[in-house]
Amino acid sequence: MSRDIPPKDSTVIKLNVGGITYHTTYGTLKMSPYFRQLLFNGTAGLDKLENGEILIDRDGYLFNRILEYLRCSEVSDNELEELRNEAEFYMLREMIECIDNMLVQRSYSVKKEYMLTTLEELKQLFSLSSKNENVGIDPLYKDYELISVVDYAELKLKCTRHNEFISECQKKDRRDCHQHVQLDGTYQVSKLLVAKKLDTNPERAQ
Repeated sequence: MSRDIPPKDSTVIKLNVGGITYHTTYGTLKMSPYFRQLLFNGTAGLDKLENGEILIDRDGYLFNRILEYLRCSEVSDNELEELRNEAEFYMLREMIECIDNMLVQRSYSVKKEYMLTTLEELKQLFSLSSKNENVGIDPLYKDYELISVVDYAELKLKCTRHNEFISECQKKDRRDCHQHVQLDGTYQVSKLLVAKKLDTNPERAQ
């Protein structure tokens, strides 16, 4: 009794995916259960185009990224929803899981609350929502993550009416100080760009 023998890994496979030609090897394609099934008996019994290419009626542009994943197990971070549909067609379970994780991380990134602040301001903000008066640096990193340090030049605006900086007048809730503003130079400021961490545990989020 004859036994079905799949192609060798070095066998060159010519594909036409959505009108785009791809040349690769069976060794690359066999990572996909879809292609293992399709090519299990080789290419002799398959319907081909006149130039010998096997027609796959899927998105030819996205197949380039499917092929990239089959070669190096990497997924680029764009068009993930569309790429996930293609990964499902080619039965790439691990690729689907990777895309799902990337989509979750993207969702969290969009929901993050960003803030430009100093460490002292951040500690003060944290202490306002904490019952513990002795707030250290470590608890801050449980709730906030540091994105970057931003250096910039800030204008010094002085209130000539009270002979103080406008920021101090605002803290004291003084009125009409904006009518007595005078530029008093500039100074370099370094602040922290931070993001409030999201609770990814659904049980704690409820």
